Amino acid sequence: MLQQFNIEPAQTTLIPSKFFRLEWSEMIADLNFQFDRNSQFVLIETYNNIVFLSVVDKKMYNFAVSMFPNGEYCSRYRLLFRPFEKLAHSEKRNRHQIFINITPNSFDLFIFEKQQPIFVNTFAYKSSTDFLYYLLHAVNRLKIDTGGLTLRVIDSTVNSSHLTTILESHFLSVVKLSGIENPLNLRVPVKAGLSLINTALCE
Repeated sequence: MLQQFNIEPAQTTLIPSKFFRLEWSEMIADLNFQFDRNSQFVLIETYNNIVFLSVVDKKMYNFAVSMFPNGEYCSRYRLLFRPFEKLAHSEKRNRHQIFINITPNSFDLFIFEKQQPIFVNTFAYKSSTDFLYYLLHAVNRLKIDTGGLTLRVIDSTVNSSHLTTILESHFLSVVKLSGIENPLNLRVPVKAGLSLINTALCE
């Protein structure tokens, strides 16, 4: 039976598959992330017409392959993308749907317009001011009025309660995803940075 694992990436970018060539992988990683061949590995995944190009720690990747040689590996982006896409399609009242996954030092932002992805990125932050600035700057650049929108959040850190509170004045409501709506609840940690996951999540 094929086992599927989540490897936490250092950084990820999304590329329409029609504009991507496998032989460009390291060049794209170097251009976007200053890729270090000695310590990093490029993980390539495809979902529908999107290529997820992630830079992952080489030691973690080699550990995963040695422990689970027949495994299939997913980045956090791919793990989050499908459930967020389903939730976006389930809410058609608003033109835009916004999702955020908060980790201790960064957050992943997913924005859909008419149920189609228009923006996905990760932002590192050191303070709540950084957090608020990066989120609202991205949303404002897309000319999205947040006053009538619900922000859906995955709470991945003890500090996120404070962070989500400061967002409440900018959105109609802030909802924390839990249970089956939160795909990160369905991971079984194997080692820091590597998790066994529900096989349905990476289909």
